[in-house]
Amino acid sequence: MFLPKVMPEDKWLPLRERGIMFFITLHGVLKWGVTTAALWSGAMTVLVSDFNVARDVPRAFMIFPAVGILWGAATWWMNERFYKNTIK
Repeated sequence: MFLPKVMPEDKWLPLRERGIMFFITLHGVLKWGVTTAALWSGAMTVLVSDFNVARDVPRAFMIFPAVGILWGAATWWMNERFYKNTIK
């Protein structure tokens, strides 16, 4: 299973200052959700002969970014926990 990656402190602090909503939008929705939707749609188009592009691609671009919200929140939580434990 893939787990969110803890960022080095020099990368984490500037993102932390911009807030959780910015982080979730950038890292969860855009970087993870949209990228995964595009890769999945491309792979399914090539690999599955009866893949319905008109139906399944829009679904992918709704579902994966929505799951990206959870991914971004989990990544934020892990980085916050790690950061707070290292500054103690």
